[in-house]
Amino acid sequence: MLYVFSKIQKMANALGVSIKSLFEPSDDVEGYIRIGKRGYQFNSREELDTILKEKSGKVC
Repeated sequence: MLYVFSKIQKMANALGVSIKSLFEPSDDVEGYIRIGKRGYQFNSREELDTILKEKSGKVC
């Protein structure tokens, strides 16, 4: 268990955040996702949900 905590602590330090923040829900989400050969950018959890719902028929 101490080994796991040590790894989590190293990840938090590398990211410059607290360990607690790694486990807190966050609405601050942005990124890119590729579905098939097409890429999509999202700037919020809602946009990601919309993309996934619209493309759910194409996801295998």
